[in-house]
Amino acid sequence: MAENNSPTLAVVGHSFVRRLGEFTLGLHLHLADRPAHHERYNNLRLDSEHVIYFGIGGAKLSGGKPFFKPLHDKLHQFHFKAIYLDLGSNDLCDPNSCPEKVASHIISAANFIISSYSVNTIIVGQIIFRVNEPYPGYNLKVTDTNEWLRDKIARSPGQKIQFARLRGLLEPQSDIFLPDGVHLNAQGNKIYAQGVRGAFIRALRPSDQ
Repeated sequence: MAENNSPTLAVVGHSFVRRLGEFTLGLHLHLADRPAHHERYNNLRLDSEHVIYFGIGGAKLSGGKPFFKPLHDKLHQFHFKAIYLDLGSNDLCDPNSCPEKVASHIISAANFIISSYSVNTIIVGQIIFRVNEPYPGYNLKVTDTNEWLRDKIARSPGQKIQFARLRGLLEPQSDIFLPDGVHLNAQGNKIYAQGVRGAFIRALRPSDQ
């Protein structure tokens, strides 16, 4: 349980993030089962931290639904130790998208958040594959974009940006997706939550360790 009501960590992105927040509340369960589930996943079991989720369905970094304007109202109010950023999958739905450009846009967004708000660290999460690809080759572009993200961030020492791979979500597996083949089911969100939790733990470690 957090020691205060001010959020210290945020997960920001598209519909995956909104659905992750709903998962932590147990909204997929019967009413009687929700309190115990929420207790298990409240604040991702990070002691003394308060995690908030801000996800916009269909959010893109270029075109699409506006992203930074509504995000501003959330970010300017508080000091965040770290923000987990999950973006890029909707941008890649354009068959003409370029993985390197999408990766550059994500990193530019991370730098913008750091320079514009009180944020210590941005964690750029890997883009998650889809079982139901919007076009043939989509998942190949996801792989390429993740590699660009990892390499670009690794070549920028001293920046307050980290790249996070999510164990268990490194390849498309139909058993962790909803029937639409795009969004994660409860088991998938459990894996997602564990991955985001691990990324926050690494980001919060003292830099001399």
